[in-house]
Amino acid sequence: MALKYHPDRNSDNSKAEALFKEVSEAYEILSNKEKRRAFNEYYLEHFAKKAGAAVRNATKTSSKGSAKERVEKVGKNLIYHLNITFAEAINGSEKKISYVRMAHGSRQTSNVSLPIPAGIRDGKKLRLRGAGESLSSQQTPGDLVVVVHLIPDPQFVLDGDDLILTVPLSPLDILLQDKMTIPTPAGPVSIDGVDWAQIQNPTLRLKDRGFPIAENSKQRGDLFVRFIIEVPPSIDENLKKQLQLVKKALPKTKAQIEFEKLLR
Repeated sequence: MALKYHPDRNSDNSKAEALFKEVSEAYEILSNKEKRRAFNEYYLEHFAKKAGAAVRNATKTSSKGSAKERVEKVGKNLIYHLNITFAEAINGSEKKISYVRMAHGSRQTSNVSLPIPAGIRDGKKLRLRGAGESLSSQQTPGDLVVVVHLIPDPQFVLDGDDLILTVPLSPLDILLQDKMTIPTPAGPVSIDGVDWAQIQNPTLRLKDRGFPIAENSKQRGDLFVRFIIEVPPSIDENLKKQLQLVKKALPKTKAQIEFEKLLR
C-alpha cells in the first residue's frame, strides 16, 4: 500500500498523499510492540465508552442530545506504561514523559513532568487531565492515564508494608560478632554483631524501615533482616593452614570436652 500511494507515483492525486501518511503511521504503530499495545488499549477504551453511551441513549430517550454527541465532545484517553525503580517508589520522584498524540487534529510530541508520590504501588494509575487526544479545536482533550510498574529490587522483597532483606554471614562473622552495616531504603544502619543464639531465630526486625503504609505517608512498615550462613566453596592451602592455627587457638566448648572423653 505504501508503494501504491507513494507521492512519487501519484503526483496529481492529493488523496493518495493523505492515504500514504495513514499507511506510514499505521506501520509505525504495528511495528512497535509498546505503541501497538497502547493503540489497542486506547481504542478498546473508546469502544467501551461508545457502547455504554449507546445503551444509555436507548434507555433515556428524553435526555437532550444523543449520548454519542456527548461522548465525542471529549477526546480519547491515552495510556502510557511507566517503569520505576524500587527507590523511586519508596522515596517518590519526578519523571519526564514523552509521547505522541493528536492535539486539535494534528499529531505532535508532548513532554510532561509527572510527580511520583512516595509509597506508590505496582499497577497504580496516575491521570493527567487534558493530556490526551483531541481530534479538532472544538473537542476537549482526553486524559493521559499512566500505569506505574514497579521494577523488582535485587535486595528487598516487598511483603505488604514490610520489607525483607537477606544478609549472608560466614561462620567467622558469627564467631567474632563484629558490628555490621545493614542497607535500608533510608540509608545504612549499624547493628551489633550476630551471635549463635540469634541464628537459631534468624530474623532481625528494624522498625519503621519498611515501605510507606500509604502514598506520601510518613508512617512505614518494618524491615525484617534474615541471616543465612554461607561457607566458602573452597579455600587455598595457605588460608587452610591459617584457619587450622585459629582452630587450635580456640577454647574448647563443654560439648567438645565431653566428646573427647568418649574417645579415650
